[in-house]
Amino acid sequence: KAAGYPFQHIHAVGSYGWEWMPDLVRSKGVDVQDDGPIYLKEYIYDMPTAMVAADIVIGRAGASSCNEIAVAGVPCILIPSPNVTANHQEKNAMALASQGAAAVILEKDCTAQAVMETIRHLLEDSKAYADMRKALVDMAVPDCAQRICAIMEELISKKSKR
Repeated sequence: KAAGYPFQHIHAVGSYGWEWMPDLVRSKGVDVQDDGPIYLKEYIYDMPTAMVAADIVIGRAGASSCNEIAVAGVPCILIPSPNVTANHQEKNAMALASQGAAAVILEKDCTAQAVMETIRHLLEDSKAYADMRKALVDMAVPDCAQRICAIMEELISKKSKR
């Protein structure tokens, strides 16, 4: 807001975060209200709509999230959780970043300044923004659920024939 960007921020915190996050955010002076520019939600139930309406998605880097972002084709800043098995979120994020499909900020390096600089870069460099959007769309696998189901059905079929 101070940088002059009109914004709307929707932040999904999950059930655990919902227990404490609203009070923490308010205690830090952030005005969270249903009609304000900052929305705190326990869950976003229509993620595809929220994503395609966004100019930038900032999120973790689970496999499903990465594919949802890619299918939406929305430039993103991924902040992989370091608290996952085999550091798989960082690997997911770096796979996208290596193709120009994401900006990555490791949690240990994640500051308000780092996030704002990355947002500013994406919003002010229209070529970088368009290139990231194209890279995301090129990497997207919109029918991944169907593919996974087909593989599982094939494996089950082979096993039952033994």
